[in-house]
Amino acid sequence: MYLIIDAYNVLKQVIPVLEISQQQRERFINAIISYAKRKGHYAVIVFDGGANIWPSTEQKRHCSITYSGSKMSADDYIQRYISEGKNKDILLVSTDRALTSWAKHHNIVSIDAIDFYGFLQADTAKKETKRKRYEHVIKTTTESDQFIDELMSESIVPEKNEESYPMRRSRAQKESKQERKILQKIRKL
Repeated sequence: MYLIIDAYNVLKQVIPVLEISQQQRERFINAIISYAKRKGHYAVIVFDGGANIWPSTEQKRHCSITYSGSKMSADDYIQRYISEGKNKDILLVSTDRALTSWAKHHNIVSIDAIDFYGFLQADTAKKETKRKRYEHVIKTTTESDQFIDELMSESIVPEKNEESYPMRRSRAQKESKQERKILQKIRKL
């Protein structure tokens, strides 16, 4: 799935400052790259402005970072990108009403910036919990065998979270086509 991210829109929704610093931007980009890699997605992160007049793009693993330039807004760039890639599995991440309305008109599902940031934070927390759990493997012998140690650390069974399983609905409560399309995209996140 392609995640098209209206970057300043997301950052301004979750960071209550007037200007986003370079450090905040880099942390956000690194979090998106890590998330896309773990989930098998490709992220297109689009920022307004930049050093050039025209859009400039930097390719990184599982991600492209684009600065729209002074002649074009990030919204215009995103609209052009979506128009060129209509056959792709795309999810737009933005809270911009005009942009999400345009995307909906072109049958592109969008998700609110704060909701996406919640998925991003939850995935990061899950990764940290998993890492901590593997660090606390208790050895029952004093012998050291790297193969057995690795095997035992991989054999830890994660706890089941009852909230992660959606409730089944009867046929009378079936979602609309649009709702099913949105849920399908969210499950991929």
